[in-house]
Amino acid sequence: MLKPIHKQMRLAIFILCLCFNTCCIWAQSKRFYIQPELALQGCQIHGDSYSGYNKPGLSLGMNWIFKTQSKLHYRSGLLISERGAQHNANETNPEQYVVRLAYVDIPFFAMYKLKKNYTALCGLTGSVLWFSSEIYNYQNLNEKNSFKPFDLMLSIALQKQFSKWTVELRNSNSVIPIRDFINPAPYVNFGNPIANFFNRGLYNNIMCLAVLYTLSH
Repeated sequence: MLKPIHKQMRLAIFILCLCFNTCCIWAQSKRFYIQPELALQGCQIHGDSYSGYNKPGLSLGMNWIFKTQSKLHYRSGLLISERGAQHNANETNPEQYVVRLAYVDIPFFAMYKLKKNYTALCGLTGSVLWFSSEIYNYQNLNEKNSFKPFDLMLSIALQKQFSKWTVELRNSNSVIPIRDFINPAPYVNFGNPIANFFNRGLYNNIMCLAVLYTLSH
């Protein structure tokens, strides 16, 4: 069962759309340019006991890039992103598990021109949960184990430009839990600060292949 969009979320989306339209106008100043984006994503949820980027998803939206006089540019945008996890029953593990999540994403990336036609990106994406669905062995668990309404992801990416077309490889990982553990286990010190940091719940992990098109430059 999908969760409806709350009034506050509708208002937030309206405000973001208004901001996007404003940026489209600013793009005429030649300091901004617009890039629609379509991406294929492989998704998993870290901490759910299943491994592998087995849940396919899409990301669709618009980015606007602010140009500077240096090699460092900045990117923001407004996108809809599918995430989640998937495990199909097989001979070794008969469990069936599917999590479908959709978010409204607002990325903030720094872009650094490495050399001609190549750009490295790094930044954060704030996300608002649009809907969620969780199914275990064909039973709906969505009402029992709700996901948190917000996500914050750290992303690194590499782009290659082909005239007005751009291909981007991107890896994104949540830095805050999207849900707490259902049955919290005793604290375990892994001896690794990164592993300890990501032992507080469930996290979205995404591998992404995106295609972008420059509308104006």
